[in-house]
Order: sequence, then C-alpha cells, then structure tokens
Amino acid sequence: MSFRTALVKNKNYRKFRQNVWYFINRNVSREILKKDEEEIKIQKQFPQKVAVIFQGTENYIKMLPNYYENLKKFFLPNTKKDFFVMTDQLDFPLLKNEDIFPIFQEHDKIVMLRAYEHILKAEEKLKEYSHIIWVDADMFLEQELLEKEFFCHDNPLFAVRQPNFLVIRGSFERNPESLACVSSGDDQSTYIQACFWGGRTQEALELVRELDSRIKKDMHNESMAKLEDEAHLNKYRIENPDLFYIYPHSYGYPISRKIPKPFKKKIIHGKDEKIEVPR
Repeated sequence: MSFRTALVKNKNYRKFRQNVWYFINRNVSREILKKDEEEIKIQKQFPQKVAVIFQGTENYIKMLPNYYENLKKFFLPNTKKDFFVMTDQLDFPLLKNEDIFPIFQEHDKIVMLRAYEHILKAEEKLKEYSHIIWVDADMFLEQELLEKEFFCHDNPLFAVRQPNFLVIRGSFERNPESLACVSSGDDQSTYIQACFWGGRTQEALELVRELDSRIKKDMHNESMAKLEDEAHLNKYRIENPDLFYIYPHSYGYPISRKIPKPFKKKIIHGKDEKIEVPR
C-alpha cells in the first residue's frame, strides 16, 4: 500500500480534510444556503408517480431496508413512489414488496459505469412514471422534504451541487480522449454530484441513454474518465444548462461534516457505518 493510499484511508486524515473543505467554502456556503432558505417556494411540478433508483450489489443491498423506509417516510411523503433496485442479491427478502422492482446487475469493478445500462433494462416500465430519481444507497433524510419545496422549479432535470467545490473549481475531466472532457471555454462555475439526480421521465431517460452510450465508447477506447459517471454527468449538464435545476449542497451534504449555522442538511450523504461493505 502506498503512503498516499494509507493516508486517504486514515480516519483522522479524512476528518482533517473534511474540516479544511468546510472552512474554505463556509462563507460562500452560507450565502447559497441563505438564498435558498429565503426563496419563496411555489410548487411547479405535480408528479403522478415517481420511480426511485437504488443500486446495491453484494453487501450494499443491506442498506436497502433503512433506505426504503426512510425515503418512503420523509422524501416526497405525499407522492406515490416505487423503488427500482439494481442488485445481484435477488433473494433479498425485501425485494418481494409490491412497490419494489428488482433489476439484476452483477457486481464488478465498474459497477457504477454500468448503472445507466441497467436502468435501461427497465425502460418500458419506467415510462409508466412521471419522474425518475436516482438516490445513492447511503443517502437519508431526518425530516420531511415536501413536494412544495422540492418541486419549486419547472426544469425537466435536476442535480445537486458538490459542497467541496463552491469556491474551488470542480474535478472536471481533462483527458481529451474521454467524451466527458471539459474544455477551457466551458462554464465550470458549478460542479454537481452523481449521488442525486433525475427529473421528468422523458428527459431523464434521454440523459441515461446518452451517458450509457458515451461511457461505452470511452470503455471501448480505453479512455475512461477518472471520476467515471460523475464526470459524464457534469459534461452533460454543461452541454444542457437550461435543462437542469441545481439544488444547493444541503441536498447532498456529507454526514461527517457540519453545516453552517443555522442551516440544516436537507438530505444527508454518508455510508451506514453499521454495515460492512466490500473495499
């Protein structure tokens, strides 16, 4: 193991790094969160039924029960939600629920790069829903996120800002051989996370088809982006800025980092420490 790898895995170092990010971004973070809190929220979209996408192969499937109960209770509580679960653990008991639709996905080293491919397996079923929303397996809420607040925009797609890159430029792909490559002339003022995205079904499926195609071309050309699916998602947003509504970073805030007072984390992002997952 290299010194750098050992350092990154060290909990004290990770905590130190989180604190550094917090102090670098805290003033801008506070401004963004204040603007969001002061905005008068008027619901502009009225979903009939939402498809939530969960990915959990191998031991990650153990995150599903808490995830399922949490999102059913707190996320868009007045909207019908079904869960599309991509996993290789098809005998997991919860998958028998009538509002859960399993999609087989084998576990491999590029499991995230193949996510879009597996979403498309359920394309015809997904067309029955008004909206498709990807929520990472390790995300949860501590209070209700109501439809009035969440659907306060009429953009067909949405994503969430990465809290590390409010001041510093994001980790965009720079390899010109990759289809995720961002050029110097592109708008790099906003960097989004791949943990939480989605939107109206037609536009969301168009995004999925396009990114699946680009990722497969990169794999064929051996020019995969360093940050894989997140790099491609950022490139797609840069190309289609008018399609996206960008939620502030409080909608995907790290579990291990404090948020500027008096603001609260809308959606918390962090692994369930009680569950052992493969490294």
